[in-house]
Amino acid sequence: MPTPPVDEPPEADEIDTNHIYDATNIIAASDSSVNPITGEATYNWRITTYDKRGLISKSSFVDSNPMYMNSYRGEMAGLNDLIEWLHATDLRRKVIKIVCDNESCVKALNKDTFSLVDLDKAEFDLIRDIITKLKDINDITIEW
Repeated sequence: MPTPPVDEPPEADEIDTNHIYDATNIIAASDSSVNPITGEATYNWRITTYDKRGLISKSSFVDSNPMYMNSYRGEMAGLNDLIEWLHATDLRRKVIKIVCDNESCVKALNKDTFSLVDLDKAEFDLIRDIITKLKDINDITIEW
């Protein structure tokens, strides 16, 4: 007996997005991966609701000099893209919890002050820009 055809699932960034926009609380996660040999990096972030009925997702390569790439920079690129996306949409008015598995990134974004001595200029500028966007989002926490 032949198997019945299977409907292709919708793209990950299109799964019940209306449910996410209707929810009061949303959760987002960001992660990255760096190839230690080539220095190439990618990230993926996902936004969903606590009942997991909706999903918005994005993946991308990190545009950077592979010679200087590390996991911190890959994670920060993903967080930056996620926060830029949230900032540009009505989701910035929701109660948002962001989870990231890089403790250093989370600490950098939750810190009130940091020194340029601790970071290079590009990282300093990126963190400053992310923190500026975070101030425009109503209720957001970033956890490790």
